[in-house]
Amino acid sequence: AIGFYMICVFGTVLANFAAVLRVAGFQARRFGKTLLDIAPFVASLGGGGFWLLRTASGAQVFARQPRLIFWLLGFAFIKLAVHLQLAHICGEAYRPWRRTLVFTALVLAGTSAFGAPWSGDAFWGDMTVPAGCTALLAFACLHLIVAATREMATVLKVCIFSISVRPPAKLA
Repeated sequence: AIGFYMICVFGTVLANFAAVLRVAGFQARRFGKTLLDIAPFVASLGGGGFWLLRTASGAQVFARQPRLIFWLLGFAFIKLAVHLQLAHICGEAYRPWRRTLVFTALVLAGTSAFGAPWSGDAFWGDMTVPAGCTALLAFACLHLIVAATREMATVLKVCIFSISVRPPAKLA
C-alpha cells in the first residue's frame, strides 16, 4: 500500500518537474526559483518515506496505525495540490510553504529526532504527535475548502452554506 502511495506521489512530482522545466526552460535563475515551488511535494514524498523507513517512531506508528500515516501524508498532499490548483485557476503565484505544513514537518522531525516527553505512556506512546499533526492538517484542509468555497461564492454573488428566505407566495 505504501508503495502505491509512493508511486502516485512520485509520478505527480515528476509531472510537476517536467511542467517546471517546460515553462522555465533552461534559464538557470527562473528554473531554480520555480523548482523551489515544487520542493514541498518532493519533501513530502522524501520526508514521509524517510520518516517511515528510517526512524523508529515512524515505523512504530505505521506498525500500529497504518491508516493514520496515509491520512497524514494524504492531507499534506491535498493541501499542497489544492493550493497549486487555486493558484493556477486564479492566475496568482503559487506559495507552497504554508504554516501548517511547515509546523507539522518540524514537529514530526523534532519528535523523531529528540523523542516526545510522553512517549513512555502505555496508551498513546508515539501516536500522540502523528495523531495531533493529522488532526491539524485535517482541520486545515477543511478550513481551506470552506474558505475557498465561501470566497468563490462571494465573487460569484451566489448563496452557499445558507438558505435564503423567500417572501411568501401571493394567494390568488
